[in-house]
Amino acid sequence: MSSREDEEDEQGGGREQGAGEDKRVVGVVLLLVDLARNGDHAAAAAFRDAGRALGALIATVANAMDPEKIVITGDGIAVAELAQAENDAAIEANRHPTSAPVAIDIQPFEFGEWARAGAVLAIRACLEF
Repeated sequence: MSSREDEEDEQGGGREQGAGEDKRVVGVVLLLVDLARNGDHAAAAAFRDAGRALGALIATVANAMDPEKIVITGDGIAVAELAQAENDAAIEANRHPTSAPVAIDIQPFEFGEWARAGAVLAIRACLEF
């Protein structure tokens, strides 16, 4: 292995993430959610920052696309829950002043829905010639 490959490997680059690494990331996220919910100031601050970023993103999408509503779902849904005030404030601060308020629909994303979507994609791929 070259010295560049060694360096990339040490920094986490140059290789694909494995299932074990994904589980560790999920574990860290769940730990942070738990810490924030139980009053840890640093974890709560991280979620507040993420909530402001999410709100700015939602406002940007709303300004560009003018959707009827925006659905928030997925593994990172805790940001919308733990930082709702920061999220809402960032949406209001960043949305176009003459646009209507943005309707937000927060939907839990269960494994069954992920599996169903994966099955649909697999079937579609098999049916393509």
